[in-house]
Amino acid sequence: MRRRYDDLSDDDLIEGLLKTFPPPKNPTPLSISRTNDISLAPGSRDQHDGEMGKRGESRGRLHPESLARSRELTLQPRYVAPSGVLFEGDCLDYLLRFKSDLVDTVFADPPFNLGKSYGDRTVDSRTDADYVEWCQRWLRECVRVLTPGGALFVYNLPKWNLLLGAYLMGLADLQFRHSIAIEMKSCLPIPGRLYPAHYSLLYFTKGKPKTFRKIRTCRHCGGEIRDYGGHRKAMNPLGVNLKDVWTDIPPVRHWKFKSRERRANALSTKVLDRVVEMTTGPGDIVLDPFGGSGTTYAVCESRGRRWIGIELDFCDEIVDRLSGGKLKHHRNDDKVDEPHVDLFGWPSAAD
Repeated sequence: MRRRYDDLSDDDLIEGLLKTFPPPKNPTPLSISRTNDISLAPGSRDQHDGEMGKRGESRGRLHPESLARSRELTLQPRYVAPSGVLFEGDCLDYLLRFKSDLVDTVFADPPFNLGKSYGDRTVDSRTDADYVEWCQRWLRECVRVLTPGGALFVYNLPKWNLLLGAYLMGLADLQFRHSIAIEMKSCLPIPGRLYPAHYSLLYFTKGKPKTFRKIRTCRHCGGEIRDYGGHRKAMNPLGVNLKDVWTDIPPVRHWKFKSRERRANALSTKVLDRVVEMTTGPGDIVLDPFGGSGTTYAVCESRGRRWIGIELDFCDEIVDRLSGGKLKHHRNDDKVDEPHVDLFGWPSAAD
């Protein structure tokens, strides 16, 4: 029977590793060049994206008629890209028509119910109860269209993700993986309260995860990281294991990163880089039911993933972004640690 390590603390886990695999007394310097490591840094982005695109193309294009639950249902896309399709309308109208077990990862970034003005058709001022009930409806459909072992990410305010996470925990098909905190200083201090400085990203899988690729982050960027809580010899020269607190996500403020026609907040491509690379392989399908500025779709196009998008108000801006290639990607020094086995030879979380 396979031993399980989920209940061990980080310190206990590292101590166990060092006892089982004691470091050599005179270690040979380890080269960080490994053919299986995929760097996401700008210097190799073009080469990486080209290779990922070739692998993704081998899985074939998405055909709208192949997505429907039955032949009687018609799905008319607003735009067809090399790797995906974009539908214009309410996400529930389309989710209900998609067949089950369709996509490998879902990334959902819905309106936060803050009373903001998006487009003419978006409602962002519901009562609390109505907002939660609405979220539960599209979440149920997202889970249904997710393949066994697929990943679900929900990006929202901590206030809402507490309630939505509790709802998802109650669904028999889902396994909780992580609650990721993404540091983002985007507002002024609020009198009588702590300064809100992060957003919440929930990560669930539909049963046992079928894909979990280890992401390593730069240990030299933003201040030198020299050890894991005193365990200096456990450091990997390839980088640091990605944590569940992301403090290195840049805000999207400059116009070269977002559309002038859509002034609402946009997500950094670095968030979607991690979501896509961590939970999918080339040719897998990613669904984003709230297209916004099209960041998810742009990342999928560059990384050889197929995608399904839905957007209510800003399809023109998304099409312009995808067809014109005008908006830039944020710098990303992450690495994907391949093959599918840890540095010490232990099975990864997906094995």
